[in-house]
Amino acid sequence: MSDSIFRKLFVILIVVMAFLDVKLQAAVEEKHMNQYVERCLERTAAVFSMEENTENEISQNEKGENGQESRMEESARNENVDDSQGTVSENQAGAADHESESAPVVIRVLLTGGQGYAHHDFMLSFEDDYYIQNGQEVYYGEAGTSITEADIASLFARQSEMKAHAGNVQSNGQSIGEEETEDGLIVGIWRDGGWDTDAEWKLSMDGGVGETYQGILVITQAGNGTSGGQQIGQGTEGYYLVNTLPLESYLYYVLPSEMPSSYPMEALKAQAVCARSYAMLQIRQGRMEQYGADVDDTTAFQVYHTQGTSEAAIQAVDETAGQYLSYQGEPIEAFYYACSCGHSTTADIWRGSVGRDYSYLVYRDYGTLEQESPWYRWSYQAKQFDIEALKSRLLTVLAQNKNYISIYKGEGSSKEGWTEITDRGKMEEIISGMSAVQDIQIQERLAGEVVDCLHITSGSFHIMIEGEYYIRNILTADGYMLIKQDMSVSEGLTLVPSGFFEIEAVKQDGNLIAYVLKGGGFGHGVGMSQYGARYLAEEGKDYEYILTYYYENVTIDKVH
Repeated sequence: MSDSIFRKLFVILIVVMAFLDVKLQAAVEEKHMNQYVERCLERTAAVFSMEENTENEISQNEKGENGQESRMEESARNENVDDSQGTVSENQAGAADHESESAPVVIRVLLTGGQGYAHHDFMLSFEDDYYIQNGQEVYYGEAGTSITEADIASLFARQSEMKAHAGNVQSNGQSIGEEETEDGLIVGIWRDGGWDTDAEWKLSMDGGVGETYQGILVITQAGNGTSGGQQIGQGTEGYYLVNTLPLESYLYYVLPSEMPSSYPMEALKAQAVCARSYAMLQIRQGRMEQYGADVDDTTAFQVYHTQGTSEAAIQAVDETAGQYLSYQGEPIEAFYYACSCGHSTTADIWRGSVGRDYSYLVYRDYGTLEQESPWYRWSYQAKQFDIEALKSRLLTVLAQNKNYISIYKGEGSSKEGWTEITDRGKMEEIISGMSAVQDIQIQERLAGEVVDCLHITSGSFHIMIEGEYYIRNILTADGYMLIKQDMSVSEGLTLVPSGFFEIEAVKQDGNLIAYVLKGGGFGHGVGMSQYGARYLAEEGKDYEYILTYYYENVTIDKVH
């Protein structure tokens, strides 16, 4: 064999070996990425005990007929107040088991962009090189390029094709050779051998302005598998976008939406502990698992990323890192709200609290602590009673949670001798057929005189609405005017500010034509008042004092 032929064969051999080496390295790297993604996207079972213990779990909301938590009631725990000092939102919060390891807590946030769960139009862009994990395949994207929903649709189509080829071989009715694949796409920056959860990227949804997010993004098809978009009316077509990031980073963007950054630092730190406790509880409960998430970014959970973070918010989160509230060694549900009327109420306002130990949430008189707040006292005037709007709201409550509305037929003002109507169809017929209302009054109250039952009289029918949130919703009128004690006016609120009020019916010819509410506070009145936290901080109290002022016999524990 001549030297020239030998040299050619040697070169060919070298090229083939180099090619095989590259393919082998790529396969190893891809396997490494797949393994890491599985670890990265695992819920925080490594940090918090996730064992089933339904007797000790605290329900966030009252249950509907089918045992599902009422979305409408859930939103009642999360109300925003927009005033000259910023946004204060009401929320309930809780905590998870306090067992911990050294791994950071990760939270998964279903992004809505204010448009619902399923998205049809979005764009994702990176300033750095990025990767897309599609089942067993990994794609590379150059810095400065963008991904649209059209690109995502193409990748899902390829994923479906791969699944079809993997599982279509049949033998005696049994599928063989099926390969495990991912149901979603993972998009993020791969750095130093792992997904960079501190990486930043921009996302615009449904025609909105692009916002900067942190962490990684998991994209799944709406209505696919167990996603179940129909269950809460969030849409079944399009894509779910889930932002996965460290819990502490998540809180950087939650805090400014829950409490104005202009508030004193100690109040912000108290809020950070409550918000962290709430998020930890959501991670444990897994109520959003059907979407591959722990929470969404709306008031149904905690408002996330409606505005950028701030130095004050970051400081408050960092200085309370890992801290949450516990009672008798167990995490608590640290409910909070915007402003009190001078006193609190108890968790009895929620039917789901029956049988639960809420010993740390007690009625308390705060005196004049919050008397300077505009929301401390207010009046609400529904000058033109709209019976059609009332009927619509009543039908909504009936549809969402029949347990909170009762209808009786009978004469007089006492239930003695009345006949209860329990058939849903008949109840709908009675409500739809209402032509006038003769009276409206508060039938029952709970601790702190918060409303608990509203009695509406229409002809021989008596309609009873239970629960302070549903009552506040029913009494909300379109185009009403709310006057705060500083004489500022708020219009367009979608809910009566609180359940602490008196009602005055205005009648003409025996029928209701208007009503006036006179009350105080903003929110449900259970747990920590955010305005109260502010005023205590201004008096020199620290965040630990503030938390123990509102939550009795609790301790502040820490996840390390």
